[in-house]
Amino acid sequence: MTRLAETETYTDRAKNRYHKHPLYNAIWVADAEQRMNFLPAYFTHQYLAFERAVFHMADGTIEDSHGYWEYALTADGIPFVYPAYKVIGDDLSIRMSVSNAFGDNTQELHPVLAGIHTTMLAVLAMMHAVDKLQLSDEEESLLHDRYHQLRNLGLKLAKASGEDQSRAFFVLID
Repeated sequence: MTRLAETETYTDRAKNRYHKHPLYNAIWVADAEQRMNFLPAYFTHQYLAFERAVFHMADGTIEDSHGYWEYALTADGIPFVYPAYKVIGDDLSIRMSVSNAFGDNTQELHPVLAGIHTTMLAVLAMMHAVDKLQLSDEEESLLHDRYHQLRNLGLKLAKASGEDQSRAFFVLID
């Protein structure tokens, strides 16, 4: 994967413009006017199914998940979405209650990690519906790779965010 340059803004192959996340320097957030191009560029021609899956998964796993979601891209080109939040003081201390896909375990996660978890679940839902969504073998492979990229990203960011976040994220995906 190509790493993004260290600048204040970035434009991807789909002409989406991004700005840096205030906490995670390796994360770029799509500018508001670029959001319409983000999902089609990164989540197959069935991007509307992906968007539905995100909000369905969020409704079942994140307490108070309604509202505006940010579209983000890592320096390595891994796309994901996360619930928008207002940075007040120490950004790392912000938490959301997030449960696993079965709803039998709840942990407190930073909104970015909650979003990575939700994006993983939405990608997994799409992988289970490959035939129904009429995805090509190439798109199925892309989703498979995307899931593992997101899992690794979540584990890496959680570890960098502290022991409590590392443990909480692992518990939710295990």
